[in-house]
Amino acid sequence: MKVKDILEGRHPHDQYYRPKPKSQFKPKPRPKGTLWYNEDQYDNWATDIRFRYPDAQAYYDEETEEVVACSSDMKNSYGKWSKKSKDKFKGFSLENGRPLGTLTRRAKYLKKMEDPK
Repeated sequence: MKVKDILEGRHPHDQYYRPKPKSQFKPKPRPKGTLWYNEDQYDNWATDIRFRYPDAQAYYDEETEEVVACSSDMKNSYGKWSKKSKDKFKGFSLENGRPLGTLTRRAKYLKKMEDPK
């Protein structure tokens, strides 16, 4: 190694070109099947629905305290967040859309939720 390189701050081991290693932290793909979420994982449920189905809209039923993610024409449903007991909430997101009637029988009582700004 030349003195000029040492004075410029190059390390002796950097005299040869080495490609930088690729990032070892890659996001994992969504697993297949239905994913279940506990009450403290509402943000994960919403994120999964948002990224998996960008056209999904959120609808809310006040009486049963359910949030249903479905298409804008309300034909396919993608997931549901509901109250199971006392103050415990649980949710699930589906791999593929299903008809809205399979998730809730109260489709006519659903109200569209406002988008947070």
